Amino acid sequence: MKFFVSALALATTLTLSLTACAHPNYIEQSGQALSPEKGSAGECLLKFTSQDLCGDFNWEKMPNESETGVFVVRFTHPQSGSLVDPSLPLKVILWMPSMGHGSSPVEVTRLSTGLYRVARVFFSMPGTWQIRFQLMQANNVVEEQIATLQF
Repeated sequence: MKFFVSALALATTLTLSLTACAHPNYIEQSGQALSPEKGSAGECLLKFTSQDLCGDFNWEKMPNESETGVFVVRFTHPQSGSLVDPSLPLKVILWMPSMGHGSSPVEVTRLSTGLYRVARVFFSMPGTWQIRFQLMQANNVVEEQIATLQF
């Protein structure tokens, strides 16, 4: 009987530890999967036509259920590939469309020309999330591009 209880406890522990290690699947607007470690570097994932800019982002640190994440947004000129700043301020919003709410505000910091760090990324529950990249003028959204992911 002791052996059976020990074997059952071991099997339960292994099952829980294996299922708890799943990684979120990240999905770009077109439905292509993004590598959680590398994001979409080199692609024009976010096309800001009003600014003639390409944007992409790479995760520095993935968020999880208890810790915030960090990613870097990169803006480039579509023809030359050179880093360039948008002429309008960048705002990033985390939004869960199925629940009609977002997450706590993120912190956007300009690192250098064309590079912005987005910190305090936290998804408050599992499900489909949007990362909304907005170019702002005063309090108005001039242009918005959205990346969708499954957390």
